[in-house]
Amino acid sequence: MPDLVGDLAEAENELARLRRIVADTAAWIHDDAYDSEARRALARRLKLPEPSARARSTGSAPDGHRPVDDPSPASNAGRSTLSATED
Repeated sequence: MPDLVGDLAEAENELARLRRIVADTAAWIHDDAYDSEARRALARRLKLPEPSARARSTGSAPDGHRPVDDPSPASNAGRSTLSATED
């Protein structure tokens, strides 16, 4: 008799893994720190939304934006997301 519960759990785990891969890839595509042509080409190849054609921001972050590594629940509105070592 097939283990439907186990099979479903495995399928859900695989789906979660694939969603993380797509989310990480989309984040890379929209990260201005990387070459814009490479990001645009990857987005096209994977049929994901292309990055916007904007200049790299060195000002404040948009309202509600938090860097990935910032665990704080509060908004970072008005704070730069660039580190001190980034130009």
